[in-house]
Amino acid sequence: MNQKLPEQVDSETVYQYVARQLRDMLGSGEIPVGQQLPTYRELAKRFQVSLSVIQRAMRQLKAEAVVSIAHGQGVKAVRIDEESRILPKFALIHPYRMHGFGITLATLFNQVFESRQQKCMAILRSSQGDCALERKLATSLYRNGVNGLIVSPVNPAENREFFESLAREIPVVLIDQVFEGTALPAVLLDYASAGGEIGGYLQRRKCRNVLAVCNVSDNASLRELNRELSASIAAHTFRLPLFEAEKQMEKGDYTLFDRIQVQLIEHMAANEYDAVFCPFDFPLEWLLFDGFPAELRRKVRLVTLHGVFPGVHSREYCRAGIVSWVAPHDQLIRTAVTRLEKWHSKKHAPVGVKKIRLVFEDQP
Repeated sequence: MNQKLPEQVDSETVYQYVARQLRDMLGSGEIPVGQQLPTYRELAKRFQVSLSVIQRAMRQLKAEAVVSIAHGQGVKAVRIDEESRILPKFALIHPYRMHGFGITLATLFNQVFESRQQKCMAILRSSQGDCALERKLATSLYRNGVNGLIVSPVNPAENREFFESLAREIPVVLIDQVFEGTALPAVLLDYASAGGEIGGYLQRRKCRNVLAVCNVSDNASLRELNRELSASIAAHTFRLPLFEAEKQMEKGDYTLFDRIQVQLIEHMAANEYDAVFCPFDFPLEWLLFDGFPAELRRKVRLVTLHGVFPGVHSREYCRAGIVSWVAPHDQLIRTAVTRLEKWHSKKHAPVGVKKIRLVFEDQP
């Protein structure tokens, strides 16, 4: 039966696609060890490519010790031992720039793969928050033979159809958030449960008037958190351009930071808040420690979602007695990689969403 090439494959990478298809057939046992492969002409007809493409694909497979080629005997599948087997390549596409959390995420990603004792190879790419670049990166990775993708989408309303189509060729697992209306498997942090736990924590400490400091726009996960928090305790939401201020500060411009700090001070001074919650820990350090009135800070209990590593805080952070729910992104990535591995090896897509609970970390 002829096998038509996907539209995404161009003339420069056709041989890589053919090699990957044959490698999968050999690895799955569809072509048993010792069996002779079809002739080059038969393969060229099957994949609807030229003989030169088949020859190049076979040279690639021979270099990987997947097949043996002997003059007059054709091409045979060979057994791949533990040392010479080809490791699957998995890639993570995330929307963060390579500073701050982007660097932290890259570190975690590499640590997860190092701990897997060479079971697979890791590739990391940043879409820079650009939906078009997200598609371009995924296409390039696919063309270059990755065996699976972990994607942290830029926008849940964009690129759903693209990745659903790509998932028919290679495994795709989502993290952080999901595309609207998609059935792609995903691994998410359980922000909704964290919201309920935070509300319960503040209730037990007799907090009656809570200020939730948020960015001007939230993703679906943080909206769930705020909804559960508000269901547990009365919370007033105060939205500020936190991420935009962060970008400007990285360029040495503190104008927006100074302005929103003044806004927050004035708002808190005019209201008798007994607790402040922010889903990001960095604004608390910026806004409440640098130039913030000490008498105003002492009146409130501070609660946040801490980035990644439990117990890694500045001295001021610890002195303020901030209570954190830690987002275990290492576990998030590890679970996503496990789902990719199973999909890749068993050729069966995992179903549904797995949620990772945030970890409570109290301060003395």
